Amino acid sequence: DVRQMAEAFTRRRDLIVELLRAIPGVEFHVPGGAFYVFLYVKKFFNDQRPNSAAIAEYLLRDHLVATVPGSGFGDDSAIRLSYACSEADIREAVTRIGEGLGMIAG
Repeated sequence: DVRQMAEAFTRRRDLIVELLRAIPGVEFHVPGGAFYVFLYVKKFFNDQRPNSAAIAEYLLRDHLVATVPGSGFGDDSAIRLSYACSEADIREAVTRIGEGLGMIAG
């Protein structure tokens, strides 16, 4: 039912927020009613990855996790992460994002 679905998304949101907070250097706002998080990654930009599209491409290509460039939503300093998936997938994705961003942190 709708209540169970809402509770599931609240659990997923709380999980992704907890896991993202453990990644050094990342910033984000806790989502209210959406099922995605904008992760601010501008501090990870460099000559090879100068924008959100390049960060999203890097995470997909090298760490096998799909994100969406924030440029498509008017904020090129962020990538968008959905938590409309299983808790196991959220854990795996955030682990991969943390590893990937850790490799390019300066």
